[in-house]
Amino acid sequence: MNYKKMDEPSIPDLLESIAFRIRTNGHDEKTTKVVETLLETVENYESIDREMVTVLQSYLGNDLINKDAYNSIIKEAEAGSTIVYFKSAQLFKIYKKDELNSLLGGQMRTIYRNFDQSYEIVPKESKQKIIIIGNAALANRMNIIKTHIMLFMQEKGLITFKEEDIVCFRTNDAVEIIINNYYVENALERDEIVKELLMYIFKKEKNKTIAGNLSTPQFSDFAGADMVAMPSDKELISTRFVEYIDSLVGNVERCAKINKAGNTYIINFNVQNQNAEIINNNEVMNNADVIIQNSGSETSEPEVGDFGKYIKTKRPKWYMPGKPFDKEVLLQKYIEIYGNISKRMFHDMFSNRIFDKSTRVTIKGVRTFRVTLFEYDNITTLDN
Repeated sequence: MNYKKMDEPSIPDLLESIAFRIRTNGHDEKTTKVVETLLETVENYESIDREMVTVLQSYLGNDLINKDAYNSIIKEAEAGSTIVYFKSAQLFKIYKKDELNSLLGGQMRTIYRNFDQSYEIVPKESKQKIIIIGNAALANRMNIIKTHIMLFMQEKGLITFKEEDIVCFRTNDAVEIIINNYYVENALERDEIVKELLMYIFKKEKNKTIAGNLSTPQFSDFAGADMVAMPSDKELISTRFVEYIDSLVGNVERCAKINKAGNTYIINFNVQNQNAEIINNNEVMNNADVIIQNSGSETSEPEVGDFGKYIKTKRPKWYMPGKPFDKEVLLQKYIEIYGNISKRMFHDMFSNRIFDKSTRVTIKGVRTFRVTLFEYDNITTLDN
């Protein structure tokens, strides 16, 4: 990639161009544009922190890119790259995907503490984690906010969602909440989920104290992209330590994707990317897809105990024929409808009636079981 590097703006050339146009054409439209360009260039030039430029060069060398090359950066940056903008110096640094852990992660723990106003640039059309930015006054309400988020996600269908998936930061004038182990396709999907979350919090709190101070609009220097303060430039609050590199909004490498299915959220994640171990018949299976879906409690009252008949008759939205499914979720669905039952009895009653091919899975250190759900026509009921 051939970007414009550290060249100083040529103000004398611009002045000469203005003088020439005025002498030959008077104040035409092109002259006006040249004047506007000059004024913008002078403003940018004067706002640059020269000392910070020197500091950046001393640590990062000359591989820095001027602000005015932003459009080229976005168009030509490799997929999975992270673009860091140093606002006070008006310079960019691009980290390729394979440099995030090997280079950027270490630099954020060390030399980034010497940098001022560093931002991750997150294009609105890119895959990204959900980030919510709110008023700094909410810092002392973060625990209750995290509880609301966790319950909201679980009620929406993400039954594996836990409090540890929420990372909270405080900046000089705001709080930032990042859903850390999941991502959405773009900013539009992010905003839709945040809107639903804020409505949920409003209904739970019965006032606007929290919801009204979350999702504060943020200014960005770049059209079509958000500026998010780098993790090293803000304070972690109400959260156990998390590696800086893992809390970058655009770093979705080890995250599960959230898809919306009506009023339900579905998690799709590639087990290989999750560093999960899948064991089936003593063979390691890689690159398997695990889909977890849950649409909340059913309100109907089917014949007591006959889960297979209920599924065949009602065909609930959460049931996914032929797909791997969390066995614990299946048990909880039974309990929601019929009441408590032991895991052993549940297995004995419905194995080879509703599901088979039990698969043990370890994801992020947590062991669980997946079962393959039968097609509706293959389900047998208790009276068969």
